[in-house]
Amino acid sequence: MNIMQWAQLVMFVMLIVVTISLAQVYQRSIKRELYNTNRGFSKGEEFPLLSLPSMSGEMISLVRPSTEGTIVTFTSTNCAYCASLYPTLTPFQEKQPQLKVVSLMVGDMESITEKVNEFKIKTPISLIEEDDLSSFNVNVLPFAYFLNKEGIVVAKGSVNSEDDLKLLLQMSRSA
Repeated sequence: MNIMQWAQLVMFVMLIVVTISLAQVYQRSIKRELYNTNRGFSKGEEFPLLSLPSMSGEMISLVRPSTEGTIVTFTSTNCAYCASLYPTLTPFQEKQPQLKVVSLMVGDMESITEKVNEFKIKTPISLIEEDDLSSFNVNVLPFAYFLNKEGIVVAKGSVNSEDDLKLLLQMSRSA
């Protein structure tokens, strides 16, 4: 290969790199929305239960005037999509100390304890029955509500990653 062929090859590679970079910047600039934001309680509605028992029997308060708000996630130990959310809960909570993250998890004590240990979940968890989901107006998992410090729903949608939790937080701030 002579110098002109090398130069053309380098320019071609640079063109590919620039194209990929521009595509990534464009994708990030598109406002992404959570799925299922039309489900669940209406924005502005008071969450029906503002305290509930944790797995250890202590009461978890969902109304915390000293915080920006509370993210309440609904998951099930039998839900494959929920498994992608579990490892993000504790790191997200640690990065967002102004928030409280609480999980309402469908399953028996043994399966929930297994998930807590497997994914090193340190956020509060309340065990609920599958029949309880309808009383929270939840019919898709994993799902989350963002409650303001008075317990009012300000954002909601399906979440299964840290990016989704960040988007829920962003949605709550623009509500």
